[in-house]
Amino acid sequence: MNAKEYQKSVMLAQKASAAYYDDDAPIMEDPEFDTLMQKLKAYEAEHPDQIAPDSPTQKVGGSIGKSSFAKVEHTVPMLSLQDVFNEKEITEFIEKTNAQDYCVEEKIDGLSVSVTYEDGKLVRAETRGDGFIGEDITENAKFIKGIPVRLNDKYLRNNISQLEVRCEVYLPVRRFEEINEKLENEGKKPFVNPRNAAAGLLRTKDLNVVKKAGLCAFAFNIQRYVGEPFYDVNSHYAGLQALETIGFRTVKSYLVSDSDTALKTIQMIGNYKADLPYWIDGAVVKVDDLRVQKTLGDTSKYPRWAIAYKYPPEEKETVVKDIILQTGRTGRVTPVAMLEPVFLAGTKVERATLHNPEIIQKLNVDVGDIVLVRKAAEIIPEIIRVVKKSSDGIYNVFDHACPSCGGDLCQGADESGNNASGSYCPNPNCPAQIQRRFEFWASRDCMDIRGLGPKQIEKFIALGWLKEIPDIYRLYRHWNEMEQLDGFGKKTAENLIAAIEASINRDIDRLIKALGMPGIGRHIGKVLAKRCATVADIGAMSISELAELDGIGPVAATVIYNSFHHKSPGNAEPDMLILLKQLQALGVNLKSKSFQDEEKPQPLAGKTFVITGTLPSLKREEAASLIEENGGTVSGSVSKKTGYLLAGEKAGSKLAKAQSLGVKVITEEELKRMLK
Repeated sequence: MNAKEYQKSVMLAQKASAAYYDDDAPIMEDPEFDTLMQKLKAYEAEHPDQIAPDSPTQKVGGSIGKSSFAKVEHTVPMLSLQDVFNEKEITEFIEKTNAQDYCVEEKIDGLSVSVTYEDGKLVRAETRGDGFIGEDITENAKFIKGIPVRLNDKYLRNNISQLEVRCEVYLPVRRFEEINEKLENEGKKPFVNPRNAAAGLLRTKDLNVVKKAGLCAFAFNIQRYVGEPFYDVNSHYAGLQALETIGFRTVKSYLVSDSDTALKTIQMIGNYKADLPYWIDGAVVKVDDLRVQKTLGDTSKYPRWAIAYKYPPEEKETVVKDIILQTGRTGRVTPVAMLEPVFLAGTKVERATLHNPEIIQKLNVDVGDIVLVRKAAEIIPEIIRVVKKSSDGIYNVFDHACPSCGGDLCQGADESGNNASGSYCPNPNCPAQIQRRFEFWASRDCMDIRGLGPKQIEKFIALGWLKEIPDIYRLYRHWNEMEQLDGFGKKTAENLIAAIEASINRDIDRLIKALGMPGIGRHIGKVLAKRCATVADIGAMSISELAELDGIGPVAATVIYNSFHHKSPGNAEPDMLILLKQLQALGVNLKSKSFQDEEKPQPLAGKTFVITGTLPSLKREEAASLIEENGGTVSGSVSKKTGYLLAGEKAGSKLAKAQSLGVKVITEEELKRMLK
């Protein structure tokens, strides 16, 4: 890897990290990301003078820049763990730390939170965020099994006035599968893996959703306490046992004294992990003696007294019984291998996506071949390689027709510039594409039309009521007929028409996502809604103007531009403009409502702030609201893109980082002057 490749790898890792931690929508499998991070670390070890300050190796993963929850600064930083991938590194860690005892614990695949109690009562719960600032999810945490709302006073000696405990929130295996099955049946996108499922469910504002989610938690560390100790304060293991007596469910932990026993314990956990009712993705080794932990200290990202061993994905051989094709919303056709059932990571695997024709060629795979299969990130089945060919053939996607409309498939980019690789169905009237476009439009994160699910859409298409998206807003014409349909009735029809009417007034961040531009979600929709007064205004922007907006890179900018300028044969105007005019005529809102206020100036528009320290008169959340109300953006960590660091007393490490990067540091008074 040279310097140019290193910079590209840093950017890729940043993008993958943001997708995983901030958007709960990973773009890279865990093993692939782990490999990328190892390459970055190797290069940085050889070239310490070239380390990028914003490299993901230099900070805790994640931020809270997009969060709608109140921001809170951690009393004790919530650092991540250094990952290792072979037994030699475990041995080296134990030799280097040279402690008397170690705890080997299951590494739960979930979301880290910190919970604080005052006089035995839960008063605050915080997500990790960037390790220094997280989200306040106190109300949600009250519905998580394993996090007591009130501690068991019977076992607390001398009434601890404050206790902070770190936990891992997770979704049990069975519950994860139930939720994903329900989402798939409703035509919605399932969660990619249990960690992102836990994050998505925990960070919802709807307490009823949290209550029904079935989230659980294991406590794995005492962060701090104020008062007389209620356990052997020199032992981490004793602390876990004490937590159980006061109401916590604690992570399973084994006390060992040397590297051989630690490695055997790690192997033992690996042997039984597939049988657990929850997912683990590794084993953690910690120094047990808290005095030694304190002596060893922390780096800016990791504690030096703990390390995480990541298990390699389980692999098994099976037979490819068939390869089928699936047509998606944009016309992209995805080949899927149907497998002889095999058990991996405790669940039955019968299919694995082959992604596109290029992957099939690379694997050299065909029906009847014996293949090696694994679950990437312990969840997503994938074919690693062909073990034994059944013939000399390779499955050719283009020998087959679209499974939905029967038309010929094409290769490369379509006319709008989408689907740049792979295969796609060019027929805009393909039933599968039409069905999925309607499902996507009505989905919860788009226009959120309750009651317009896959079954209803399929029925309305068959009746000829739905042919194009604007037809959704003409369904009221069929109200009387709808009441007579099986499974409907007067009340159901009324509720659906009311839900469609409600969707007319959604803000345009939802509409922008619903338009279905590849890779353009609500996070980009919000950026555009702040910049543009109407959806139509987006089409007037050039690629370079779009790419300059915070959060929109050159790829997204090109997709947006092409989507707004593509013309189908025979159309005098771009397809997008025609659609928007139809929607506007039907009363659908095309104006940015909550993101812009034409009467109010936006003096901080385009400016990014980070807040640190104690401000003279404003609380952090008050300062953040003030900035956002005036058009600015608040981020949780300092980077080269940070415009200003708003610093109060005890500013800490963020002040030093801002100064090293040349970020302008301002006071509360200077912020207020910027608003005048």
